[in-house]
Amino acid sequence: QIFPGIPMANQESPTSRFRQEVLARYAEASIVSEFQCHTSGRRGVVFDVERLSGQRPPVTTRLAFVPFEGGVVEFSLTTESRRFAPYHAAFGNLLTSFRIEPVLRTK
Repeated sequence: QIFPGIPMANQESPTSRFRQEVLARYAEASIVSEFQCHTSGRRGVVFDVERLSGQRPPVTTRLAFVPFEGGVVEFSLTTESRRFAPYHAAFGNLLTSFRIEPVLRTK
């Protein structure tokens, strides 16, 4: 998802704001991992969130937030926790392939 107009790119450490967003969105879950990521020459933050859902197997969501001049790009992956590790490389490949570039406007 792209969230335009969120002024995050100029903040020194937006990590705490993203952490608050994750905890609010997944109140019943816990953050099990947090680390930096990079895409399109920008630094972002990744949160791995695990939650239990009754009788169903635990579910893990990886959320990456990357601020840019026009807002924030959010990447996410959700799967059963036992199937999560094999997707690490695919998620990393997605991040490294993504490009954020200014749009040239013509009249």
